[in-house]
Amino acid sequence: MAFFVSGRAWNVRKRAGVAYIERGIAASFVVANHEAGARSPGFWTLNDKDDVMDARRPLLRLAAVLLLAGLAACSGLKTRPGEGAYPPPPVAAPSAASSMPGDTGRLSGSDVARHLQERYNENRATCDRLPAVLCSGILLRATVRGAYYVWNPRPTAPIRNGVSFSWLRKDSGFSALAFGYTNGFIVLPYFYADAPSDGYTQLTVLCIFPFDADTHNRTGGRNDGCGANTTATVANTGPCQDQGIVTASQWMARFGNVPNRYTDQCGFALHPSATSASAAFQAQADIRSQLPRYFSLQNEVMVGTWAQNDARLPLEAFFYMAGSQTGKSEAGQNQADFKSMTGRWVPVIRMTLPSRAGGAAAFVYDAADQQVR
Repeated sequence: MAFFVSGRAWNVRKRAGVAYIERGIAASFVVANHEAGARSPGFWTLNDKDDVMDARRPLLRLAAVLLLAGLAACSGLKTRPGEGAYPPPPVAAPSAASSMPGDTGRLSGSDVARHLQERYNENRATCDRLPAVLCSGILLRATVRGAYYVWNPRPTAPIRNGVSFSWLRKDSGFSALAFGYTNGFIVLPYFYADAPSDGYTQLTVLCIFPFDADTHNRTGGRNDGCGANTTATVANTGPCQDQGIVTASQWMARFGNVPNRYTDQCGFALHPSATSASAAFQAQADIRSQLPRYFSLQNEVMVGTWAQNDARLPLEAFFYMAGSQTGKSEAGQNQADFKSMTGRWVPVIRMTLPSRAGGAAAFVYDAADQQVR
């Protein structure tokens, strides 16, 4: 059985008189079979200077395993058959009056914009052999205002156990959002929000498709959007690893030339005990580079569903597409609603998507864009 437990901390420091966030891993003990073989536990740190993870204190490994096994037995941590440890099912959201993430050491909007820019420009292949989505890039959800708060899972969605996102990075870019939307929100990468002291709800990244995958028609299996598409024109559109597909070349051989780019593809499983998850995640970027005519079409990442009105959602920012007045207005309204409902302030960021593969993207904080401060 795979086991995944880690703790990390944001350390606010001063450098040249400017506040910055050092992405420091306070403690991380990981035993997981994300790769084909089982991993050994260890103590890992993310070095702020060169962003490279180093293994340290190997003598703590056995103690870490025994400690975590005991914690798992006592904590009521839920697992799915054949999978690793998952956070417990969502519960009623806590009151905004309680101690909330961001109550102390709140980041400025310019700090958030800078971190988004840094993560977009990164090129790390993995997060210490775990999928790069856990510590790098921009995990975003395009939204439109309607009958429910945009940061909630859609109450009437046919997919009950997953929520659709996209992952943006320089090596996995796209030039348009789903449905032509012009705004949305961004969540912190898992490694930046997983320490108990952070106070955030832990989200689980379940799978990724190289392109928009018509996931509302992937209701089979766990009903999390990662299964086979019920309207596909080809066979075997369920999870890639279940079919022995891990590399870009294997995926291209099966799905490189299909009648429907949306429905006719498999997705790579990324849940905590998925086999070869890191290599599979990197494959999606390689696949996109081999099909440049679909550059404008975003990839699709399914994230495990969280509770309605969860005040502890690791929401990092609301964003809007540069040049869109509608997007700017909606992002500001969403910011104001979120502050009113949770007591937390997060910035509105103006985002410019890349116009070509490997092109630049921009994330800008402008005080004039903020509806509340």
